[in-house]
Amino acid sequence: MIHQDLRYVLYDVIFWIAANFVIGFLFSTIPNDRFGRFAPTMSALELSRRAAAIKKLTKVERWKSHLPEAGSFFKGGIDKASLGSGSRDRLELMMNEFQRARFVHVFLILIWPVTLAFNPTWITLAMAPYVLIANVPCLISLTYSYYRFGAILKRR
Repeated sequence: MIHQDLRYVLYDVIFWIAANFVIGFLFSTIPNDRFGRFAPTMSALELSRRAAAIKKLTKVERWKSHLPEAGSFFKGGIDKASLGSGSRDRLELMMNEFQRARFVHVFLILIWPVTLAFNPTWITLAMAPYVLIANVPCLISLTYSYYRFGAILKRR
């Protein structure tokens, strides 16, 4: 029985590594400016308030630098730690990249039920904490940065 369970764990490891690469690659093929349609409609003040709330509730600035960065892994992606000049164009580019990365992490969470195709239900349920732990911190960090950069852009 333990041998069979280890086989499922191996399937999951392979699935999640492949899913991260495939989904990351697919989203990297979408032109960056396509994500601009999701620009925030809130005021700079509201964006600042939301960023401050995330910062206060999660202490995101203490741990976000420890998250893996794969934004520039594929052609077309951008390393989110490389703001550069801080020009309006660069800020907009980064906002689009934050959105792209948010879509990737949400999509990775949404595909979790696919593991039911090769796992017993109990293993798929046991994978839920991994899926959340692997993606929710990234979503928090990306959303915080998105609101913060959005506020800066609205003020310019």
